[in-house]
Amino acid sequence: MDAISGLVLAGGKSQRMGTDKALLPLGAETVLHATANRLAAHVDDLLIVRRSDQPSLDLPRDGAARDWRIVYDLHPGDGPLAGLEAGLRACRHPWALVTPVDAPFVRKGLLSLLCAQIATVEPRTRVITVEHGDQTYPLFGVYHRVLAERIGEMLEAGERRVIDLLARVPTVKLSREVWGAVDPDGTSFSMMNRREEYEVLCDRWERGEVL
Repeated sequence: MDAISGLVLAGGKSQRMGTDKALLPLGAETVLHATANRLAAHVDDLLIVRRSDQPSLDLPRDGAARDWRIVYDLHPGDGPLAGLEAGLRACRHPWALVTPVDAPFVRKGLLSLLCAQIATVEPRTRVITVEHGDQTYPLFGVYHRVLAERIGEMLEAGERRVIDLLARVPTVKLSREVWGAVDPDGTSFSMMNRREEYEVLCDRWERGEVL
């Protein structure tokens, strides 16, 4: 499989949490580091996308983590679509594996499955993501970097929804029948938007409920 980049979208305002959830502690690390470490096993070019007005990050300076890069939104405040634009413009490889920052429980098997799909889809495909019933999870997927220009045009026009991008470009959505084999209980999508959700996930993390 060809090398791919990885994007951790960490530029959100975390309004419902009340604080920058990327920096919240999770065991001996932070939510950001836990999620980034999940991606790092699958990519050789890891980017963390932030807003320039967010607190600075203390990134690891040893091992493979020393090559992690921080890039900043070109359209700050325009949500995850702006994070995708900034990350895709900066990534070194044609494809980028993407997750939101608050996904430390994303299954390794799901990330491997997404990466493996690149070699099986039609050449015109630009996005591979996952769905469950009527729900699409567009922030879990692989995106082709040629989309950066298209996304920039959407943001300039005031369009900010990732789901609208998927409706306009060739997209493959993996159903639960496909991804359920590697994540039967949907643990990958256990994200944290509120304090009580974070506290529940902290307890699960301490119990070692991540594979």
